[in-house]
Amino acid sequence: MLIFSTNRLFYYIQQMANLILKSSINNSQFGCKKHYFENHIKGKPLHIVKSYSKMVCVEDDRGLNWTVLSGQYVIQTSSL
Repeated sequence: MLIFSTNRLFYYIQQMANLILKSSINNSQFGCKKHYFENHIKGKPLHIVKSYSKMVCVEDDRGLNWTVLSGQYVIQTSSL
């Protein structure tokens, strides 16, 4: 039987996970200009950098970090 601590298990999941914003989120809720949102955020996988209790820090395809609140996204994990 393999046992991980909760923090270590989350660390491994975090390394393999991306998130995608829910389709109901728009650029004003996310906090960026519409053009940037449409080209780099909307529908794109955002890499999870750090997770907190009510928000997640993510990185977009240009390397910029953003804060996403819980309830605004769906987690996508790679197959194990």
